[in-house]
Amino acid sequence: MTIFAQADLPAATNTLVFTSADALGDTVNIMLCNRNANTTVPVTVYLVPSGTSSPSPQHAIEFNNPIDPTQPLERTGIMLGVGDQIFVNPAATGVSVTIQGAKI
Repeated sequence: MTIFAQADLPAATNTLVFTSADALGDTVNIMLCNRNANTTVPVTVYLVPSGTSSPSPQHAIEFNNPIDPTQPLERTGIMLGVGDQIFVNPAATGVSVTIQGAKI
């Protein structure tokens, strides 16, 4: 497994975290961590297809999913084609993301 991307995410912003550049695509795990000690943070995760410049509601795979204080959220085995993108938007600061995976 390889770490493809990591970020400390800004609040209320659709942040591009990863773009699959491999000609065969990538299989990834999305790991989110709420580092806040006392605040549950809703998080939206988008998988945006190649050729689309920004996320829309139909791209959401997690929508305002609450992550409890000091807890993780992980989604595994997500297959991406070349140019597909992952955007993440937490409602508050204190959320980090790691994209880990393997080449197809």
